[in-house]
Amino acid sequence: MLYRWGFSLIATIIEYSAIYLLIKPNKSRSQTVLFIAVTLPLLVSLDQAGIVGKYCSLALEMLAFYFFYRTKPRNYALLGRLVLANCLTFIAVLASDILWRYYSANYFALGHLAVEALCGAIFVYIGVHLKVDSELDSETGKPFFLLICYMGLALNSFLFIRDVSQSKFVTGILFGFTVIQLIFVGIIYSLIKQYQHKKDLEEQRRDLEAYMRELELNQRKLRKFKHDYQNMLLSLEESIRAGKSEQALQQLAKYSQKNFTDKLLWRFNDVDNIKDLQLKSIFINKLNILFSYDIKVDFECRQEIKTPAHLDTFDLVRIIGIVLDNAIEESHLLGASAHVQIALYQTEGVLEIMLKNRCRHEKVELAQIENAGYSTKAGHYGVGLTSVREIVSDYNNIFIEYTSAKHEFTFEMKVVLEER
Repeated sequence: MLYRWGFSLIATIIEYSAIYLLIKPNKSRSQTVLFIAVTLPLLVSLDQAGIVGKYCSLALEMLAFYFFYRTKPRNYALLGRLVLANCLTFIAVLASDILWRYYSANYFALGHLAVEALCGAIFVYIGVHLKVDSELDSETGKPFFLLICYMGLALNSFLFIRDVSQSKFVTGILFGFTVIQLIFVGIIYSLIKQYQHKKDLEEQRRDLEAYMRELELNQRKLRKFKHDYQNMLLSLEESIRAGKSEQALQQLAKYSQKNFTDKLLWRFNDVDNIKDLQLKSIFINKLNILFSYDIKVDFECRQEIKTPAHLDTFDLVRIIGIVLDNAIEESHLLGASAHVQIALYQTEGVLEIMLKNRCRHEKVELAQIENAGYSTKAGHYGVGLTSVREIVSDYNNIFIEYTSAKHEFTFEMKVVLEER
């Protein structure tokens, strides 16, 4: 009886560890401790009440974590992480059972508890280290959520039938079937990733084509401007000779003002200085969206920008995409007074990226914006910024700072390109 309690306690601790490492809770330490103190003994006790109690314990655990930690009505990412934690726990427990039975016929033994704890630590570490859950925050988040749910259903169905049948033959067949299901989930996941990669490449191609069309159009406009300007200068020379210089100068000033302030002529100015195609594409894409909303944009990149070899460009693109999406959403809601400023600088050893945008409220709560799922009508800056924090945590050479004051939100990122 004591060993059964031990197995249940260790399995629950494994699952709690996986959950807290995956969801990154947005509650205070005292709230978290109180939650664990109330739920953990209850779940372990329920787990002892046979098969029905075991699944009541699982259902109660999912509901308790979901409703306590959710930050919006339908939080698929949170629910997906809870199911993923359950799957990691199941795999750890199953692995410990197989390993222990290979070495000993005595199922209930202290050594078995130690093996279960060790397997739990290994599989939780692998699951968290691989950051599989980050897919829940990507564009393929919902399909990935459904895959995780399918995997959880397959694993728990195997566990249920194993406990009911108590037959080694049936258990062996079901184990093989479950492995096939897991392979199937892996294949589907791989196909989804391939589809998303092709979609990203296609979007990148469209962005670059749009950029090339803009360059060609601007080139034609500049040639026409140069031709017209030469003619106007000749006309000015004749006007000076005829004593009508003031009128000619006014016409020249009017024409110059019209062409030098043409937004279409300068909309992708400086983008060519970004040499990495993926990074260039994300800026073109987001600038296009801003222009389509008729939002005032200042983009500056006077120096040639090269991404460092030790930095994954995809991570940099994800960060830029998240921050620009938040700026686009806020600017679109703000309306005519919206203004977005983007600047890239590269000095010796440091790449700096700055984004500033006007916002509806005087100040954004900076203490909350990185909380998982934080999003309010007062500002959506928490959307995705948890993912930014997770990406940056993998690097010791990326530094990010947020500031907010006087109806402006500023994002600054510094990337150290080389050791000093």
